[in-house]
Amino acid sequence: MLRVEEIAFILFFAGTALRYFFVRILSAVGLSGISNIFTVGLIVITAFCLLIGVLNLGIARAGKCMLFLVFICLILILSYFLNPEIGSWLTEHEYGLTDIFGLDGGVFSAGVFAFFILIIQKDSKRIFRSLKICNVLLALYLLIMLYNRFRNGYFMIDNNGVMVQSLYNMSFGYLSTFVSTVNIIIWRREQRKAYLIIGIFFAVISLLYGSRGVVVIYALLIAALIWTSLREARVSRKIIIIIAILAVACAIVSFYTEILMGIQYLLSSIGITDSRTITKLISGDFTSSSGRDNIWAIAMDMIKNKFPLGYGAYGDRIELGKTYRWGYSHNLFLEIILEFGLIGLMLEIFMVVKSALLINNDMDMDWNYLFILFFANCGMLFVSNTFWVHPYFWAAIGAGVLYSRKIKESRTSNQVMDQSILNHNKDVGVETPLIS
Repeated sequence: MLRVEEIAFILFFAGTALRYFFVRILSAVGLSGISNIFTVGLIVITAFCLLIGVLNLGIARAGKCMLFLVFICLILILSYFLNPEIGSWLTEHEYGLTDIFGLDGGVFSAGVFAFFILIIQKDSKRIFRSLKICNVLLALYLLIMLYNRFRNGYFMIDNNGVMVQSLYNMSFGYLSTFVSTVNIIIWRREQRKAYLIIGIFFAVISLLYGSRGVVVIYALLIAALIWTSLREARVSRKIIIIIAILAVACAIVSFYTEILMGIQYLLSSIGITDSRTITKLISGDFTSSSGRDNIWAIAMDMIKNKFPLGYGAYGDRIELGKTYRWGYSHNLFLEIILEFGLIGLMLEIFMVVKSALLINNDMDMDWNYLFILFFANCGMLFVSNTFWVHPYFWAAIGAGVLYSRKIKESRTSNQVMDQSILNHNKDVGVETPLIS
């Protein structure tokens, strides 16, 4: 039986797939005209389940959740009064308030409420059960998208309100990456090879038909999982694995051209010749910034002009929005420092250190894997999107808070147990040995 917090989790993270299936089913029975009502209905149900989940936390924790939400709202309101020009960005239908507080589960359109979806969860095992349901729904949806891509030879994507044909689709790529990382994490947790195979499959299609930015996500995931495997290993094993990784890296660098030619031949032999990623690999243009260098340069100049105060939330839109449609910095670290100045820099240092500590902690491996899952998917923010509307960023914060609480409770329990043993030994006259 699914609990209310699990229903909220599934409706949120599988929202893209569920909306697609509802629309298709309704269209098939001649009710496409009311499909929007069902879409709104899904969001309303998600919101209702989320509210019940927050109330079930108890007065103290529910109060803290509300204070956090009020704090986020105050930041946005204060930023608006400091920079009224961001008002047009906050009211946009894309990347505005509706996406900051989104409940539709989209990769680019569901932000802060992802934190609350995580924070109401009570059991890591039930979260994995919910993830598996999301995994099936999202995988089926992506396979249908992939089939349409092969059949038509292109994706249909929304380009500023106009549907256009494209050889690649960033939303498809990042959603495929999320499914891939979910399967890899479940494989690591349960050691069932089927999940690894599915994970590799979706990793391949995310690279072929999505953005190059997915490489950052896989790099973070692999680094985190390698570290967890080395955490308890002997020093000799750590040295061997590190040497092996360096050797593979050197081989890739040394035989870069040959490897690319081999990939091109392999993909051509199975009929894949129109991948944007492969095209850029072959042309040697894979690492090009696609204009991001200019965006980052403007963002760094803005930081210099107003450090240590910062511009406030959405502050990068003030200048970047004059030249670029989206207006955001395309880099998490630049965006936070630009908006919050010295406080943002301190916040970034805290996030990096805290993330490393959580990944390194093996007190509860389920929570460890859940944090790694959402942490790795934040890699997208190094080259794209804005943290305000990115669900995995806020979900990582939620998972980090829950894992930190679990660690604290475990330490407190151990301390109470140790004190109880000391008191018992003292009562029975047993001398407790000193531990140095």
